[in-house]
Amino acid sequence: MKGAIYWRLLALAFTGSICAGAAAPTSPAYPVKIGSTGRYLVDQKGVPFLIAGESPQAMMVNISEDEAEAFFANRQSHGFNTAWVNLLCAKYTGGHDDGSTIDGLKPFAGDFDFSQPDEKYFAHCDRIVQLAAKHGTLVMLDPAETGSFLTVMHKNGVDKCRAYGRYLGKRFAKFDNILWFHGNDYGDHSPENDKLVTAVALGIKEFDDRHLHTIEIDTDMTSLEDERWALIVGLSGAYNYKPVYVPILRDYNRKTDH
Repeated sequence: MKGAIYWRLLALAFTGSICAGAAAPTSPAYPVKIGSTGRYLVDQKGVPFLIAGESPQAMMVNISEDEAEAFFANRQSHGFNTAWVNLLCAKYTGGHDDGSTIDGLKPFAGDFDFSQPDEKYFAHCDRIVQLAAKHGTLVMLDPAETGSFLTVMHKNGVDKCRAYGRYLGKRFAKFDNILWFHGNDYGDHSPENDKLVTAVALGIKEFDDRHLHTIEIDTDMTSLEDERWALIVGLSGAYNYKPVYVPILRDYNRKTDH
């Protein structure tokens, strides 16, 4: 995906994949949470957290764990503290059609059957998240980005999507350095599609109440402008090919408790 993205509570805006910002002198105490005014993030010690992010979306499948550690170490040395990574990755974001890693691990048995997650694949993902933590990096983790996996979610149906979310909630609740990130060029966020994508998010939330959620929907929109997501996300984001301050200002002036 391209364009500009802004996360209101983080004061994050980046064009392409980079956000300017300064690294904290020490690693934040994750998980991040919402600050007292509702307009910024803080860590567990109450220290304000400004995302300086990159988007190595296909990291889980396109590089080795040693290469991932080298990446996180390098980005930490340059002041970056966040990475958007897709838990599943296929052709839309630079992976393979079958979602496999460079050494042939596949996330599910069969043809992306969400009810049959493969332990070896997800253990590999665990280690990537742990390597990010080692280098002070918050992982904005997308459980099923909608560029490649909306069709897959339809094939699985709502119940399997919800079960997949529960699996992820149980698995990743223990990791501190996660912020759940949904969508991705999610222009067709119709009620029918949202039933599936929200099912994953709600399944996660059943077992993981430690981490915030956000979603990238359509261009010139914010996360809160889809009413079905407004009660799920704790972090509102805007994505735009045009001046990104337009949806930012609209969201900033929103009267809401979310």
